[in-house]
Amino acid sequence: MGIKISDLAKKLGMEVKLLRQKVQELHLGVSKKANVFKDELAVEIERRLSDKDSKQNETPKEVIEAKVELVSDEEDKTVKKEDEKEPVDLPKIEIPKMITVGELASNMDIGVSEVIKELMKNGVLANINEHIDFDTAAIIGEDLGYEVVLCEQEGDSEECLIDKEEYAQKDLVKRAPIVTVMGHVDHGKTSILDKIRKSDIALSESGGITQHIGAYKVKRGKKYITFLDTPGHKAFSAMRAHGAKLTDIAVLVVAADDGVKPQTIEAINHARAASVPIIVALNKIDRPEANVDKVKKELADYNLMSEEWGGNTIIVETSAKTGAGIDELLEMILLLADMEDLKAYKDGPAQGVVIEAHLSKRVGPVATVMITQGCLRVRDSIVIGITDGVVRAMVDHRGERLTKAYPADPVRLAGLSEVPEFGDTLLKVANSKEAKTLVASRKKKISSKGFKPKSIGMAELSQAVREGKIRELPVILKADVQGSLEAIKSSLDNIKNEEVKVNILHEAPGSVNESDVMMAASSHALILAFRSKIEPNALKIAKKLGVNISTYDVVYRLLDDVTAALEGLLQPEVMDVKIGKGRLLRIFTRGRKYRIVGVGVISGYVEKGAKAVVYRENEKVGEGVVEGVKKGNENVAKVQEKNECGMGLTGDFKVEEGDVLEFWQQETKMRKLSRD
Repeated sequence: MGIKISDLAKKLGMEVKLLRQKVQELHLGVSKKANVFKDELAVEIERRLSDKDSKQNETPKEVIEAKVELVSDEEDKTVKKEDEKEPVDLPKIEIPKMITVGELASNMDIGVSEVIKELMKNGVLANINEHIDFDTAAIIGEDLGYEVVLCEQEGDSEECLIDKEEYAQKDLVKRAPIVTVMGHVDHGKTSILDKIRKSDIALSESGGITQHIGAYKVKRGKKYITFLDTPGHKAFSAMRAHGAKLTDIAVLVVAADDGVKPQTIEAINHARAASVPIIVALNKIDRPEANVDKVKKELADYNLMSEEWGGNTIIVETSAKTGAGIDELLEMILLLADMEDLKAYKDGPAQGVVIEAHLSKRVGPVATVMITQGCLRVRDSIVIGITDGVVRAMVDHRGERLTKAYPADPVRLAGLSEVPEFGDTLLKVANSKEAKTLVASRKKKISSKGFKPKSIGMAELSQAVREGKIRELPVILKADVQGSLEAIKSSLDNIKNEEVKVNILHEAPGSVNESDVMMAASSHALILAFRSKIEPNALKIAKKLGVNISTYDVVYRLLDDVTAALEGLLQPEVMDVKIGKGRLLRIFTRGRKYRIVGVGVISGYVEKGAKAVVYRENEKVGEGVVEGVKKGNENVAKVQEKNECGMGLTGDFKVEEGDVLEFWQQETKMRKLSRD
């Protein structure tokens, strides 16, 4: 590939502009605009310039002089004049970190031969299908009159396909809320959904039969509500595990004659982990054994305090059998949706999420998609995961054919090349060619990575906290019996610090199940299992989603691991420590912010990266950074006391021979947590 001019200039210790000038003086037939040199050419340039320097300069005995040329005052003035020129607005293109020569030429709308020719001028040999990195593409683009910008997000290049600026805040419009109904088995989730659906059909003019497409919209006055007809909180978390956060509001169905049950608790924890507001539908109030106040008290124990009891949770008393409270439930959903101020852009390229998919004998691959942004039209070219296609037909939940679909519209569409996966993201692209290119790129990336999911375990969470990505430790806690669970939870609460904490998303006795794994995957949480079995299906899904389950037989080992992870959350103590002192013996180059100096180390040591505080007659002159240290002709990591060295020193201040330099380094000390 060769070496970049910036890297060669740094190696030789000179400015890029000066290196360009010196390369031209060597008459090697190199283009004035060359930004990349072949390896052989770079070696020859380095050899010739080094020989030239050795003849012009003599190394003093007392100090080792670094081989760095200083830009002349005239060149400084030239650079300044160039900087003061009016900037030219170049046409801008966005590309990913790696791009083929052909794709780069297509983005710039110029011939491939021109790009290859420019690459050759810069010492890079590449054909139309070879990949080049962003830095090389940016250099070539600039030479050809384009400003090349790196796409903001990593991964696939679909983020480059949508001009985000075109759909700014002013273009957003209100959309219907998307609602998921969750709760314990046999508490009436399906019955409430059926009642809502049948009421909507009865009120509609067409009176059509609702099709089962995994979601449907109901009209309430002039407003709409979209319901996800999914099998409870498992699908809710499975969707989140695939990176899609579709639900705006969770309706928690609790039977008034049965109260809070294990799946009720799981549903509460799933909704909270997703930061989704909860409305409680207190169902089956028509039954003689219903005890509304008792159930409200149980809900209050899980921080779902009714508004009439002074809390902030909306609780609606309903009966799916008689229809009581259904209208009020819909009104409360719309009220909460207004408070959430749900918006999306309506006229831009469509985006959506797959909620169902199957192979139809009549029309081939079919997918049910919830549109989240923009407008999807018949005949649009789309990409869904690693599947492409053209929308040949769309129907809504009534089976009526559509030509357009907008945010919060669930639609079933045909025209795909393959059946997509549940949770895959739909993206509208310009044309079929672009769709196929993007799918091919994704498949190649998946093939090269071997479908390895990102692991979620103690090691990964510890790394995340060290990088500052999270400030609390999300945990799903399972134990063999309730007594063990309470003891471990109490011990975790005693690991105290005002800055960090354990966030227990869900706790329950029993084995680790599929729901636990789904919650861990969607919330990037850690599963701690104390003497708990792992269900076979849960283990299978955990391997697929990359969820690590930490199992323990001894309590103190569990607590030690959690303590270590929490300590990683603490901001470390950073201290400046004086490591050495020196005297400036000679100045070789005088740049405005960079100079080469000879220093005698009086005490301690000096190393690359150290902070240098400069004093003159006991008064502070300025602060800089030691960019590099040389002993003889060799770059070294550090130089000990009673030795002399050459160093590059940055900083916006002037230096004089005889100045005293103090060298400082930052030391980081990890803080510890105490356990009561």
